[in-house]
Order: sequence, then C-alpha cells, then structure tokens
Amino acid sequence: MNNSGKKTKLVAGLLCWFLGTFGAHRFYLGYKGKGRAQLLAPLFMVAAAIVTAVLAEVLGGRRIVSIVNPLILSAASIYYGIVCIWVFVDFLRILFNKLLPADGQDYIHIEGALAQSAEELPESFVAADSGVVMIDQLFALYKKGAITAAQYTAKLTEFRSRM
Repeated sequence: MNNSGKKTKLVAGLLCWFLGTFGAHRFYLGYKGKGRAQLLAPLFMVAAAIVTAVLAEVLGGRRIVSIVNPLILSAASIYYGIVCIWVFVDFLRILFNKLLPADGQDYIHIEGALAQSAEELPESFVAADSGVVMIDQLFALYKKGAITAAQYTAKLTEFRSRM
C-alpha cells in the first residue's frame, strides 16, 4: 500500500501547535486558501508595526500619528487574535479527528505506516535481512559448540558467496 499523500495526525497537530499562525497545518492538510488566510496574520502584524514606525518618523509629533497608529495596531492585533483563536480551534479539531485532510482520507497511524512500509521492502532487502538472521544463528551454533570454528568459517564463506 502506498502512503504517499497520506497525513498523520501527529504531524498535523505539531504543525498546528508550533506554526499554526503561519497556517503550516492547513498547508500540510491541503487547505491552501485557509493556510494563506492564516499566514496573513503575522505578515499583517509586521506590516502594521513598520507602517506605524514610518508614520511616527515621517509625521513626527503630529496629532494624526497619535490617532492613526493605535488604529492600525489595533486592527492588526484584532486580526491576529482572531487567527490565534482559529488556530487553537483547529488544534482541538485535529485532536478529535474533526479536521481531516482536504482529500477526504482519514489520518494514517504511525504504527500502521511503519508496518505497511516494512511490507513494501524490496526482495533483496528482505533477503539481506534474513541473511543477517542466518549469520546470527550460525554464530549462536558456534558459540554453543555445536559446530567447530572450521565449520563456522566454511558455512559463512559459502553463505557470503551466495549473496
């Protein structure tokens, strides 16, 4: 089974918790439009800070600066606050399986993904893995004294020539 395109709840939750105001979890889950809307919040905050600093520098102590700057910062702060609440609700929705990937598929479980990827190993890798097991068993026989050092070396050389 191919897991490409499938998402894990753990990754979505961690992205939401740590990078949620940048919309990282929304981009990960395939909701690009909502991710962009969340990404605008921190960008809007930075832009508001720059605009207020420029206005204060250019207009100096004029009365308009004391009126406009708080309005700009307040609008940016309100938008950022709304996005923060939105991200927290998204985190809860991810936690309770209410915010699923955009493609409609359910989250995959990490244990299941690991088991499925082990089933998809190439034959040569599986053979090499069973070869390691065989070498370990051969060594265990040697350690127990069931075979001699010469027999162990001969079997090991024979086995390696087949690989």
